[in-house]
Amino acid sequence: MSAPPILGSGLGYRREFRAQLFENSGRVDFLEIIADHYFDASPERLAELDLLAAHFPIVAHGLDLSPGSAEGLDENYLGKLARLIERINPPWFSEHLCFTKADGVSIGHLAALPCTNAAIDAVARNVDALRARIKTPLLLENITTVVPVPGGRMDEPEFLSRVLERTGCGWLCDIANLHANLVNHGGDIEKDFERWPWDRLVQVHYAGGRWSGGVLIDSHDSATSEAVWALFERIAARTPIAAAVLERDERLPPFAELLAETDRARGVMRRSRGNARAARAESVPRPPARTALDDALQGLANTQAALARLFTDAGFRRGFFADPSQCPELEAIDSGAVERFADSLTAKRVLDARKQLPLTAAALGRDFAPLLRAVLRETPRPGRSHDDAAALALRLTADGGRGWIADLARYELALLEASRPGALFMARRFGWPPHRLAFAARSGAAEPARGASLGFWLRLSGGGKLRHWTL
Repeated sequence: MSAPPILGSGLGYRREFRAQLFENSGRVDFLEIIADHYFDASPERLAELDLLAAHFPIVAHGLDLSPGSAEGLDENYLGKLARLIERINPPWFSEHLCFTKADGVSIGHLAALPCTNAAIDAVARNVDALRARIKTPLLLENITTVVPVPGGRMDEPEFLSRVLERTGCGWLCDIANLHANLVNHGGDIEKDFERWPWDRLVQVHYAGGRWSGGVLIDSHDSATSEAVWALFERIAARTPIAAAVLERDERLPPFAELLAETDRARGVMRRSRGNARAARAESVPRPPARTALDDALQGLANTQAALARLFTDAGFRRGFFADPSQCPELEAIDSGAVERFADSLTAKRVLDARKQLPLTAAALGRDFAPLLRAVLRETPRPGRSHDDAAALALRLTADGGRGWIADLARYELALLEASRPGALFMARRFGWPPHRLAFAARSGAAEPARGASLGFWLRLSGGGKLRHWTL
């Protein structure tokens, strides 16, 4: 990645603004897609991807590769990622420098690695395994550290630099994450600016966050702050940026506001490009990374397994903090930070389930979140968002007073299942006609009139259009 192509100023693609995107394609230089959204995708979703690729350069950004896992990469996930990269043929793709699973537990979010040589070795081994399957260059992204892991032998700039030197990866600098860590953990950007690996920089992310309980959260739900813009300008003046992506996931504003931010980023990059090249040429090379290990990979695996349960299992969390000596390497961990992170994971699961079951959420109103949280407490280890939605449907079915809403949840789950790729014929029985269920949910009406109904879904082999009817 010594001379990456200049892609310019782009957007993280979200389906909600697809129409406005094509109407304003001249103001968006490229798109970044979430790779995981296209694994096991329906033919309709893959056709959408092909349409995007026909009009914009595309790079892929992964969420759940877990390159820092001591137990290695998930071969099933890696295969799906390899097929996607082959399909879109991007100039590079990116992932987060983190772990998301350990000892059979999927955390459901990005968890920080301990800043140790063992963690560097784990990442390097996983990158080697990935390169055996995918030749496209990989960028690693710095994440927000909600829960610092005790026992680190280096700070974030040194750890990131050593990982990139050891693996040969490029850097995706998430400026909002860098700023949040500086604010939340008391870093000194003035003292440490030149210690970050700017000669590895290829792409940047920028986004808006929010404050919660005195902590700056990387929430991607507001406009980029002036503090992040100031850091963006300083970075652009220091080193050439090949690509900048605005991330916005929630509370999407009018599309014109997103375009204004991408225009501003493009202007910063253009004004700084000449100065940045000079600054990079004058930079002083860092000494090579040490490769000797002072921690065993098994020790890292044990630590990650304990962290995964701390983040996802309230019962385990209570027992641990009652007697932290059971896991000495984590005795110094911040209990408040762990609780905040665990709560944010639950909130994310609720949000994801709401997206899976929008009509059910509308029908339940304010009861949706507390009811799902109660279900999640009984099933602490997170799976896919579809699993959470299915667990809620089972709870609603067991609750005799919510019969029609349970039927509505089952109908929405059937729609999701029918959207999966491949030849398909599926039939489901319902106690209420689905169109009445949908109307009641959207209108806020009382329980609709009963009436047994059958739903049918059919997709012919070869990826034809999904057909659906009810009787």
